[in-house]
Amino acid sequence: MKNILQNAINLAQKVHHDQFRFDEITPYIIHPYRVATKVAIHTGSFGNPSVIVAWLHDVMEDGCSYTDVKNNTTETIAELVSIISKKPNESYNNYIIRCRRNETVKIVKYYDILDNLTDQPSARQIEKYSEALQVLIGNR
Repeated sequence: MKNILQNAINLAQKVHHDQFRFDEITPYIIHPYRVATKVAIHTGSFGNPSVIVAWLHDVMEDGCSYTDVKNNTTETIAELVSIISKKPNESYNNYIIRCRRNETVKIVKYYDILDNLTDQPSARQIEKYSEALQVLIGNR
């Protein structure tokens, strides 16, 4: 699992190498790092597959293929990353409902949203993320 985790980190760094957070100063890779750390604390292990998914949760949306993820990790991890990746033309609500159906994806998405809420979100983003958290935890 250690080699797979390192491969995932390397792939995330490669995909996000020239990206920045909303402040246009913070390297984007800080986001998957923070999400993965929170997921590791939640699961009690940095070796948990959900931590690998956390590192990779945005790579497919940023141009990485399913095959690239599978070749660097496992087919199971690639499938989970595919599930957590929003599809083109998919409504955000349908996306969150889809994420809720898989326990690993639900945990990673939960911490992804919480991390996004620490990044100076707009009022619209706060509302959107608050609704999404309610769906993920089953209150809607």
